[in-house]
Amino acid sequence: MKKFMEKYAGLLAAVALLVTTYTANSACIFVIHQEPLPERAKKLRKF
Repeated sequence: MKKFMEKYAGLLAAVALLVTTYTANSACIFVIHQEPLPERAKKLRKF
């Protein structure tokens, strides 16, 4: 398991950053509920 984490930890971090950037720039399709973004995720917004 340790070798697996050493090999893919960078990839996992990159994917997490991409997902966070994507969700910071999109809105929830459900009108009823959208969780507030953390302050650190608001820095990734493009608009």
